Amino acid sequence: MSRNESETVWNASDLDRFYVENVQEGQPFANEMRDIMLRIIGANEPTNGNAIAFLDVGCGGGVLSKSILDHYPDASGVLVDFSETMLDLARSALKEKNRKVRFVRADLSKNDWIEKVDRSSFDAIVAGFAIRNFRTTDASKREFYAQILDLLRPGGLFVNLELVGIASD
Repeated sequence: MSRNESETVWNASDLDRFYVENVQEGQPFANEMRDIMLRIIGANEPTNGNAIAFLDVGCGGGVLSKSILDHYPDASGVLVDFSETMLDLARSALKEKNRKVRFVRADLSKNDWIEKVDRSSFDAIVAGFAIRNFRTTDASKREFYAQILDLLRPGGLFVNLELVGIASD
């Protein structure tokens, strides 16, 4: 699938809505992974207590951000996604928390996405089942992880929820 075809597919609201409603929550162990994410964030002893600043890359419908904001009511977040429909779904899911979050439309497969995000340091950066969709080569993943590292405060953490296949026994 070409990049333009991919852009067209992921900007089709029907596919985005289907993914959020039927696929995202159906990921094996998704609830357990979110729980572990919250435990890791809590164990990291953020400098601001419950007022952590987080970045959600490839936020989809906002499920990770909602978990963080439910657990840390004083947190603030920046949610980034390529799809305007996904951002609309996240806005809807977080409507009571909108004063604490900012939504950014950016293509995470390109290095200029970072220019659209406030360059402040984040206590936590999270991703859930997303990076594999926009970074497909080892080199592009290394570039992305370097960008993530630049956005983290000293001692901050990156949590990437993902299913990984094992190539051998």
